[in-house]
Amino acid sequence: MTLEANKQAYRDYLSRKGRTENTINAYVSGVNTISRHVGQEVFLITDIEVLERLWQDYGTTGQYRDIGDQNNGSARSGLREWVELQRSLQLDNTEQWLEVELKEGAIRNGYIAIKREQMAFFSPEFIADNTGVSPKKFKLRWPDGEQVETCVLSQYHRIQARFNSRFSQYQAPKTIYISKDASDEALYFVSEIKPNSVTSSPIDIIQRSAEEPMPDIKVPLNQILFGPPGTGKTHETVRAALEILDPAAVEQFDTAYSTSSNWADKCKAREVLKARFDELKQQERIRFVTFHQSFSYEDFVEGLRAETVDTDEQKGQLRYQVVDGVFKNMCLTADVKVTRSIEGSISLEGRRIWKMSLGNTLGSDATVYDDCINGNCVLLGYGDEIDFSGCHNRQEVERKFVNAGVTLKGPNDYQVTSVNAFVTQMNKGDLVIVSDGNFKFRAIGEITGDYAYLPNPEYDGNYAQMRSVKWLRQYSPSLPHSELLDGQFSQMTLYKLQAPTLEIAKLERLLAPATTEHQTPEHNKRVLIIDEINRGNISRIFGELITLIEPSKRAGAQEALEVTLPYSKKPFKVPSNVYLIGTMNTADRSLAGLDIALRRRFTFKEMPPRPELFTNLNIEGVNIKELLKVMNERITVLLDRDHCLGHAYFMPLFDKPTLAKLGDIFKQNIIPLLQEYFFEDWERIRWVLNDQSKVSVDAFIVEDKTNLSTLFPKVSDKLRQTPQWRLNHNAFERISAYRGIVSVATSNIIEAADDPVYDVDLEEVVS
Repeated sequence: MTLEANKQAYRDYLSRKGRTENTINAYVSGVNTISRHVGQEVFLITDIEVLERLWQDYGTTGQYRDIGDQNNGSARSGLREWVELQRSLQLDNTEQWLEVELKEGAIRNGYIAIKREQMAFFSPEFIADNTGVSPKKFKLRWPDGEQVETCVLSQYHRIQARFNSRFSQYQAPKTIYISKDASDEALYFVSEIKPNSVTSSPIDIIQRSAEEPMPDIKVPLNQILFGPPGTGKTHETVRAALEILDPAAVEQFDTAYSTSSNWADKCKAREVLKARFDELKQQERIRFVTFHQSFSYEDFVEGLRAETVDTDEQKGQLRYQVVDGVFKNMCLTADVKVTRSIEGSISLEGRRIWKMSLGNTLGSDATVYDDCINGNCVLLGYGDEIDFSGCHNRQEVERKFVNAGVTLKGPNDYQVTSVNAFVTQMNKGDLVIVSDGNFKFRAIGEITGDYAYLPNPEYDGNYAQMRSVKWLRQYSPSLPHSELLDGQFSQMTLYKLQAPTLEIAKLERLLAPATTEHQTPEHNKRVLIIDEINRGNISRIFGELITLIEPSKRAGAQEALEVTLPYSKKPFKVPSNVYLIGTMNTADRSLAGLDIALRRRFTFKEMPPRPELFTNLNIEGVNIKELLKVMNERITVLLDRDHCLGHAYFMPLFDKPTLAKLGDIFKQNIIPLLQEYFFEDWERIRWVLNDQSKVSVDAFIVEDKTNLSTLFPKVSDKLRQTPQWRLNHNAFERISAYRGIVSVATSNIIEAADDPVYDVDLEEVVS
């Protein structure tokens, strides 16, 4: 298409979404600004990956964000809309879509809000397909056959003049089931219409037979919780993780929370839930990381680390070792199988715990470990072919070395230290942890015999010192050191492990009686929580693993894949029992600016502000629900819904419902956040707070006028005074200042536009 044709298609697209002519012109002008800076017509670029890179450069965190910020952000917003238009056009030929019939008169001038929880249902046939692929758009049509616009998920669409539809990006169902009647059990979705909705005509109802089973809804392997600041995204990760690892705990919490009549009891229910989360986190079944601009592939997957060798033979030399990152570590742990285990419980009381290396996995003695496993023994590589039988202390061990003609390296010679520990200090009943490098371990054994001299010609005079053991646990692949230690293993062949490096509670869990259930991947689920996932360089952090995290590419899936990692040169795959939960602050970067490869592989769950939580919370006559609601409506008009204020800022009012606390929230949270949102455009901040309609004593931000004639004698008439603003600290202590925020405009944006709202909220009905 030509440049003008593309621009016209863009204008038509924005018009269908309900943008005003002024907004459309501003967006077109903004994209032209970026085109001039790029040196290429952006309206002629249709390649999604190229557009995504442009968005990253000109978005809120990009290197050219100053260009994107021009005209109050119209350049950035215009580019975002062009990206979304091209994405929706390309979906036409690559994605499935479905049709939903709407009954005559069911929809009027307004919105239907179909929330993400309601979009997560698949038809039984689609579940059986198990491809992990979902439709990405819908076509809505009226009963008379008139076809209306295709709705692409994650966008807003104005469908003619009489119908608006809000959809959000999610794995979509084959059919949408909505009911006005909360008692209608024949529908997938049992919802109710909120009071401000048009209820004279029923929402479209698509029946299913009573015999048809409800679909089995599985928790997505990869999900991102996104929303403005303060909407409880990180707070919600506790529940999201436990829905995967301990659904019973979530069910108990929901019951306790819903039946509690006061805030204190609700907080106690939350404390119980958080305690269970912390317990699983302590067990390393939940890991938490935060992405940032310096976070890299080496931190997430694997990298090289330089370490100083501390053995006598190579002391002081540098050695580079492959170190697993947090994600690879979790995947290996989730995939570990206990290949040998004894029955019964094992007490640690009175036992010493030893770390021991059995050969070098990369050296000529790599077979020592297998020989020890098969021979139920441990072999020490130090001591040559010297028999240390009869030695009872270090002096006697040293004498044996000297008599054999071995030259010792001072009084602390390590070969003497290790042999002395093996011969004279190790006792029956002690436990041996067999390491695999400095960051893994592969077996746990119990010493069952005294020292014995057992030369073996295959080892060229080495590994002649032996003790018999009973192997309690053997792991394949090896477990990460974090499953046992608060730290890493030393390079020393043999030494005693003790607190605080050795975490006894973890060792006790490893030695707890194992059942068949505990060996299943379902039981060994792991959750990695990635906070601020959009702040990292996704391509750099995930690397080739961005493909492997797809459900259909996980280990055991029909299309399973594995890759060879660049540092270790070992094959790697992502198991199906590792779950990723990310959080994303939309004020930092919108969904349109997120790496497209990541967006295709994650399910998105919106975390919007919830002013309804404060319906019954009043501070000296000011209803907090209305206060938060009207401020967010104004912000949505002035900026967008990605920059709304979250409800979490106001939650402390439940514990301390006072004017002083409300003032602290505004001074410490709300005003600084608005300053950041509006780049200290104080006049717009005043509009959000409705200061322009208040008397000056109730305005949070007041103009600080300067007498130019006094400051600049005889030249003041040549100066144009820029308004100077300052905070009115006294207003924070006046309840009338907060009352003034909501006194003029309390209706929401959609109602102001004469568009009634259908707001179907499944979560409220269920709870």
